[in-house]
Amino acid sequence: MNITVYCGANAGTSEKTQQITRELGSWIGEQGHTLVFGGGTTGLMGLVAESAHDAGAEVVGVIPEFMTEFEPPSPAVDDLVVVDGMPERKRQFRKRADVFVVLPGGLGTLEECSEALATAKVEHMRKRKYKPCVFFNIDGFYEPLKDLFHNMSEGGFFIEESYDDLHFVDSVDEFSQLMERFSAESAGA
Repeated sequence: MNITVYCGANAGTSEKTQQITRELGSWIGEQGHTLVFGGGTTGLMGLVAESAHDAGAEVVGVIPEFMTEFEPPSPAVDDLVVVDGMPERKRQFRKRADVFVVLPGGLGTLEECSEALATAKVEHMRKRKYKPCVFFNIDGFYEPLKDLFHNMSEGGFFIEESYDDLHFVDSVDEFSQLMERFSAESAGA
């Protein structure tokens, strides 16, 4: 399975978030999955890539050419995809993913996962199977986003049923159980 991970280019201040990021990377490798991520060396991106690589995962980095000037690609990358800009990077993330994972991050993380969610809505409207999106809600980081989704639904702007594959988890164990269920449902489809 190809797991596209959106996360911060900064490590943040939470040691728990950093530890769970490492655990997720290790889980991806131990399960024989492929990590698709932003390609950089810094922050949570660097942690998830290094951990996945060390655990045996194939690691695919997708990085815009302009970013390579100030952030060298991670040495953990097995397949580096250098693209013209951010729109192509996001297209590559969506194209390559079987599942989207959103770790804590800043505006870039939020923007990239928002586009993936909007694309999922269009796919749902076209009656196509879309890809699950899983938010790691570490220490309630994404509670405000959950509340926003609820407010959108209450206001008639967000049909929660159209996001059956939108999930919030707190741990790698919970994520692993969700992926087992997803794999079983995909096999039965």
